Amino acid sequence: GGCGVARRLAFAGAMYLTSASRGELRPSFFEMYAQHHVVLSLRGALQYALDVMALRYPVLFRLAARADELFLFTHFILEANSLAKNNATVAEAFYGLRRQHCEPRSKELRDVFSASAHKVAGASLTTRQMLLSLLCEVGIPYIRAKLDALHEKHSGGAAARLLGDLARIEAPHDHTVSQGTALQVFLRIYPLVRALCNVVSLGFNLAYLVGSAKHYSVLLWVQRLVVRRTSLPEYKAQQAGAAPARSSKLSRMLIGFDRAVTAVKLLLVVGVFAFKFAEYYLAQQNKNNAQKSITPPPPPEPARAATGGVQLPPSASTCPLCRAARINPAACGSSGVVFCYACIFEYVNANKRCPVTLLPTGVDDIRRLYESS
Repeated sequence: GGCGVARRLAFAGAMYLTSASRGELRPSFFEMYAQHHVVLSLRGALQYALDVMALRYPVLFRLAARADELFLFTHFILEANSLAKNNATVAEAFYGLRRQHCEPRSKELRDVFSASAHKVAGASLTTRQMLLSLLCEVGIPYIRAKLDALHEKHSGGAAARLLGDLARIEAPHDHTVSQGTALQVFLRIYPLVRALCNVVSLGFNLAYLVGSAKHYSVLLWVQRLVVRRTSLPEYKAQQAGAAPARSSKLSRMLIGFDRAVTAVKLLLVVGVFAFKFAEYYLAQQNKNNAQKSITPPPPPEPARAATGGVQLPPSASTCPLCRAARINPAACGSSGVVFCYACIFEYVNANKRCPVTLLPTGVDDIRRLYESS
């Protein structure tokens, strides 16, 4: 919630002041962790704002469905401007950090956090290094989010993987054989690849935490980039370069564009804190409302089997599809009829309708049920 984010940021600020007072350029682990998660909060804040606005203005529903692409475009513009101007991402610049290229086992890498580095200005990022940073900071997170959504859609969710239903779901009938095989290979391999990436990332984080590594993440290590605090000469150079001559109309236009981008970056960072506060406030409101006694509405009429549909079994604990005792029950959202999760997932994925009422249904309409023993 909002309090947890505030505590993390306050602790990171305390670590920064402690280290900065000693003249160190090496950011603390908590600074790196906090700046890394600022962008993740921005994505959630944008999605939340679009969802809320779409409820009042239905014309925005199409835009809300493309929130990932909108965030990709905005994120790319902001990061490109920040890398060119500050040699740092938006979040890194917000925390007074910058990126510097250092080859492995070089003297520059050994001395990058030393006191002598505090007195000189490091080299600016090249175009190739900025493009690689954009790929790692903007492109890879977008691809990962899309792959996560694809896996979640076709695997049936975390509950299905936990309870083992995924092994019973066959290849979708509306795909070709090659497409179905490729999808099954993806569903099997992707969790392993994601877990391996998380383990490698955790290893780099722990190594940075104990001081045995200079790279916070594997992506920084691949790019041969080190994140450190901005030195005083670099800060003065940034301020000097922030005020270009206004001798031409083009220069004035560039100044206006740069100021607009800077304002958007500030608004996005402030929006993170506003989003976290709203999230915490609404959670407390929902908790208070849940404690109030509210009379539940009467249940709807039970579903009736359509002509040509599967007939309901005599026993309420029997799955209408496999005619056996239900395993991991799940309800079809359009009718409310309960089936085995694997049975209804396979049927709806192939036929896009409820097997009993024949009403149109998608796999996203399937709801897992958790029965007490």
